[in-house]
Amino acid sequence: MLEKATFALRGNILHTPTPRAIVCMPESYLVCEKGKAAGVFAELPERFRGIPVEDCGDGLVIPGLVDLHLHAPQYSFRALGMDLELVHRVSTFAGSILDTLPYSGSILMLLPVCHMKLKEIYPAMFVTTVLSTLVGTVVIALIMTLFPMLP
Repeated sequence: MLEKATFALRGNILHTPTPRAIVCMPESYLVCEKGKAAGVFAELPERFRGIPVEDCGDGLVIPGLVDLHLHAPQYSFRALGMDLELVHRVSTFAGSILDTLPYSGSILMLLPVCHMKLKEIYPAMFVTTVLSTLVGTVVIALIMTLFPMLP
């Protein structure tokens, strides 16, 4: 269904037109066409007039930032003699909480498709992603600490 949908998000769009530039366009439009970003525009172009527009208000819309996590801190643990595999598993699992924070790009892209508002879906997303991920992280850390011989 998403690959057939064309819609726009209106808000403060933060995007990277080139690998070395980050641009914030206040009160602008991010247009998605057939499941892909069609562009970021200060005004909605004539060819997109009439498409559904989700107004994100003062929200920050960041297209394409999905499942970000960082591996660099693991290297400092080498000198401490910590198990890098354990650190990687725990940090990757715990880092998945970041993609469900309010105004995450993936959530904002799906809201218009689902015809829902953030305040309607966020309590359920908080429970299923933040709380369950937190509990899962603690369980994985305990298991890997108690049974370091596990793969």
